[in-house]
Amino acid sequence: MDDFHARILTARKAIASTYSDRCSITGKKKTIDAHGATRFTDTVLYQDEPCRLSFSSNETGSQSVTTAETPQTITLFLDPEVNVPPGSMISVCRGHLRYGDFEQSGMPAVYATHQEIRLVQVKKKA
Repeated sequence: MDDFHARILTARKAIASTYSDRCSITGKKKTIDAHGATRFTDTVLYQDEPCRLSFSSNETGSQSVTTAETPQTITLFLDPEVNVPPGSMISVCRGHLRYGDFEQSGMPAVYATHQEIRLVQVKKKA
């Protein structure tokens, strides 16, 4: 192993050591039913995958007469080999605490050491 790859491996291990969360990733799988119709069914792609959920907020929020809003950016960090298709649903837990369900808001930023995925929290239906 050359020096460059050794440094990448060291950096990867350091980043992975911060993964205190676990996630399950569900995507759509194309299937053909008995009548020949194409259907897309929810399929668990990964379960109990080590990850890290990060929250940050933009200080320039908006304010109305009744509420003040500060937009929050939610980013999921995980290993670069995990293939997360656009539109996937992601459920994140830290220990026994479930953070909630999220959907991917775009293409992941994949690096040699990790990947970063912007998430949007799924609103619960009443």
